[in-house]
Amino acid sequence: QCKKETALDTESCQKSSTQPKVILMKNITLVESAAAYVSKSSHTCMLKKVDVLTGEEEERNVLQINCKLFIFNKITQSWIERGRGSLRLNDTASNKYGTLQSRLVMRHQGSLRLIFNTRLWAQMKIEKASSKCLCITATDLGNHTVQVFLIQARAKD
Repeated sequence: QCKKETALDTESCQKSSTQPKVILMKNITLVESAAAYVSKSSHTCMLKKVDVLTGEEEERNVLQINCKLFIFNKITQSWIERGRGSLRLNDTASNKYGTLQSRLVMRHQGSLRLIFNTRLWAQMKIEKASSKCLCITATDLGNHTVQVFLIQARAKD
């Protein structure tokens, strides 16, 4: 089956339904070819705007740093990297008396997947492990138990 398009002086031949369409161009300049390509209607999909709710809308951001997060594996006695991303310290007024509740939230760089989310409490152990690392005991997202985490950032952060 061959069709001839007179506007572009092209022939399109298709030998069978399983073979791709072959387009032969005759005596056409690059400008004419580009104009023909642009004039073809392209299928565009209009997407609706969606409001993204993170759960942090009612909170005030106090601190934000880019860092790596590690979790301590008790069985192998080693640190396992949980991910890299943006760690935020958020405050929220919890009741009518104005007491603050703080939490640490970390989202994975790129996908913004939540990898760390814990409230801060008075008995929480936080130690400076080195000039770049902070060791913290916090609740784990997966099994809701208290785990040991290591936050590694640049020394100036």
